[in-house]
Amino acid sequence: MPVRNDNLGRRRYRAKKRNPRHRCNPRGHWAHVSSRVRDGRYAFVPPDDDGLFVALMWGIIGRAQKRYGVQVAIAVVVSNHLHLLVRSDRPGAVSTFMQYTLSNLARLTNRTYGTSGPVFDGPFRMTTLLDREAEDFWFAYVMAHMTKEGIVSSPNLWIGLQCVDHLLNGTQPRGLWFDFDAWDNKGRPADRKPFLRAVGVQLTPLTGWERWPAERYRAFCQRVFDDIVADHAEKQFVGLAAALAVPPTYVPPEVKRSRCPAFSAMGPLADELLKAAYTARRDGAGAVMAAVAKVVEQGRGAVTHDDADPEHPWTDLPDGFDYPALINDAFDDAPIVGPFLPPDAPWPFWPAEWGEPPRALADG
Repeated sequence: MPVRNDNLGRRRYRAKKRNPRHRCNPRGHWAHVSSRVRDGRYAFVPPDDDGLFVALMWGIIGRAQKRYGVQVAIAVVVSNHLHLLVRSDRPGAVSTFMQYTLSNLARLTNRTYGTSGPVFDGPFRMTTLLDREAEDFWFAYVMAHMTKEGIVSSPNLWIGLQCVDHLLNGTQPRGLWFDFDAWDNKGRPADRKPFLRAVGVQLTPLTGWERWPAERYRAFCQRVFDDIVADHAEKQFVGLAAALAVPPTYVPPEVKRSRCPAFSAMGPLADELLKAAYTARRDGAGAVMAAVAKVVEQGRGAVTHDDADPEHPWTDLPDGFDYPALINDAFDDAPIVGPFLPPDAPWPFWPAEWGEPPRALADG
């Protein structure tokens, strides 16, 4: 809240202290990112404008993708929240990509519907995906939107931003970028076409699929799509017209609240590994922290190879395959708990407030 400083005679603002959120985004790993509209308002209900609003949203994502070098596997923007699977090898690129995307999406909906003020409820949420099982789960979860909620019987029937048909047909989304600043500088003329620019969005296959023909990846997407439709076949759907009839200023009586943990990752003992790494770094246990960090960053590379089947990367190992020296050295330096250790391996330092440590995968 603004606080008046009587000595200076002008208003000054005191920054709100926030607890830091520790993002772990190892290079080469996909991440699921999401953000919700403040108070659950339906700010992204597409208007009746022949698809211009959706094209402008795609243009924002495409422009952010090119500016910050972020790969996108799938994206969906529904009435009051959005989900994407993104990946980048550049440190901090995902954060800047999301900052740019969310700020411009907020600007777009405010100018489209004549609203003002903050649109999203805070920083975006990110879950690092450390194995193929996690990637497949979140890929299907994002694709299932508007069907799992009981709106439409098939995800590709949603007329908002979604890329189901592009994934099934092997095409790439196309959007429009509207230069608001140039339009303002020209006095906001009625003819906006001179200020529109075509922008493409590149959809990148999930891990391992780039080594296989595109037809096989499309077949994988088709299986995911068919499973979603079959799993929700018995639902009673309210229909697209009912969803579009909700005004963008509508605030639902109950708002879904997603948990926002200090660390968030999916994979074999991912949360436990991240907690152990952070605690070891905080307490100065250098050897343990180094070993954990190596496994977190190299976990998937340790069990995949160039000819692995992307659908079965954990079981399709060649004869005589051994883990890279990096992983073996980590085991020798400091015994840690992970998916590659025997069940009798000792545990690293485990704070009592975390409760009982989980069992190693080889134990169960």
